[in-house]
Amino acid sequence: MTTVNGLPAHILLVHAIVVLLPLSALLLVLTACLAPVRRRLAGANAILSVLVVVLVPITTNAGEWLERRVARTPLVRAHTEIGDTAIWAAIPVAVLALALWWRQREAGAGGGAGAAGSGSAAASSGTADVAAVATGRGVSADAGSADSAAAGAAAADAPARADAAGSVATRAAHGGAGQTSGAGHTGAAGTSRRRTFLAPASKAVTVTLTVLSVLAAGAAVYDIVRIGDSGAQASWQGQFQQNPLPRVR
Repeated sequence: MTTVNGLPAHILLVHAIVVLLPLSALLLVLTACLAPVRRRLAGANAILSVLVVVLVPITTNAGEWLERRVARTPLVRAHTEIGDTAIWAAIPVAVLALALWWRQREAGAGGGAGAAGSGSAAASSGTADVAAVATGRGVSADAGSADSAAAGAAAADAPARADAAGSVATRAAHGGAGQTSGAGHTGAAGTSRRRTFLAPASKAVTVTLTVLSVLAAGAAVYDIVRIGDSGAQASWQGQFQQNPLPRVR
């Protein structure tokens, strides 16, 4: 891209960089320091910072095209050299913005997994309790029927019925325990499959990312100020007078 509507593209694109890179740097600091802002704007700032990284080379290439078509003064050369550093200011901001977004994503996924695991454990416990109550009632009913029928039966049948009831209760208890154990293993396996790479619960990592974000944002804003100042010097140095010119009538 060299010209836009007859004007050099560089003088238009540079305004986008001058606005968007400091904005991305400001959002980087806010998302690093404030959790509510991070939850809302980390993803948006990740997209914005990557867009800036894409725009910087386009802008510098347009500037080099313009440099070959204007007078080669020391101020223009200085502006060109300083402008080449913009990409090294934009990349750290983008990397840290992506890291903060991904870490926030991992933190949200971890919270959801914990809640799901707790719900699954509660449901398994409730199912086991219901099964135990139902088994107890069944055993009590069977025992009552056995007692009523045993009134006219031989006394030797009572031990056999008691052994059968005990066997049924034992099998039911083992079945309930197996279901609970299976549910627990399933929940543990589901949790272990959710891996994290940026330690969302680590305070040390949080502090490190915050410090790096502040440093990268400060460096980016300082670099943009230097680039803008050198560009203004190259464009306007010696191009105006201190006193107003007489009006042409």
